[in-house]
Amino acid sequence: MALGFNKVDTATAQGTIIGRMVSPSSELQTHDWLQNRTGLGELLGHDYGNTSLTRLYTVSDKLLKHQATLEYFLADREQTLFNLNRKIVLYDLTNTYFEGQCARNPKAKFGRSKEKRTDCPLVTLGLVLDGDGFPLSSQVFPGNASEPATLKLMLDELRDKDPFHQIKPVVIMDAGIASADNIAWLIEQDYHYLVVSREQHVKNPRDQKTPVAVRDTRDSNVVVYREVDQETGETRLSLKIMETELSEVVIFSP
Repeated sequence: MALGFNKVDTATAQGTIIGRMVSPSSELQTHDWLQNRTGLGELLGHDYGNTSLTRLYTVSDKLLKHQATLEYFLADREQTLFNLNRKIVLYDLTNTYFEGQCARNPKAKFGRSKEKRTDCPLVTLGLVLDGDGFPLSSQVFPGNASEPATLKLMLDELRDKDPFHQIKPVVIMDAGIASADNIAWLIEQDYHYLVVSREQHVKNPRDQKTPVAVRDTRDSNVVVYREVDQETGETRLSLKIMETELSEVVIFSP
């Protein structure tokens, strides 16, 4: 009610959300599902036979309008119910494509498609999860958005919502987002981080005599070496796989 949803709007929102989870499709198909292929109305005490398709569109717009408020409320309720430790957050992006022109969608842009559909306009989807896999915040960016440029926006939004109750989390992200500028910004803002380095694979870890972990099976041999960067204080883990000289570098903040 506080967000302007009356009883019918609330039931419609519940039907829309549950329908998208149980039988993912468009509003048109969700409307058909609610009216003809589910007993959800009996469980919720609402007659979806009298719910128009227009109301589904209207309620979806209202949910989007209040996205930030709803995400904060849900994140706070989850933390209360499950006593979650939110000292770690994971951030990543993906994108999806449209087969139409999407001429009226200002965020539909051509870019690098992760599904190899560079012939179609895209939107980029950003998601922040806590260490237990519960979503904290989401955002839709233009399809040509620079992945590294989105990090500050997402963390600033989380800080504004304050779901961590003043606890700054450890930020975990992959090499696509871990630019030098982003690392510098994280340090400046006193965030700890765990990232996959953008550096070229290291050929010779400095301390090959004392690995900190070894996994040796019939199918794979993985050796992990550890070193501390004396200039930055970062801890760097180099992974040597199958006796090759190539190692992936994972960096911990000081």
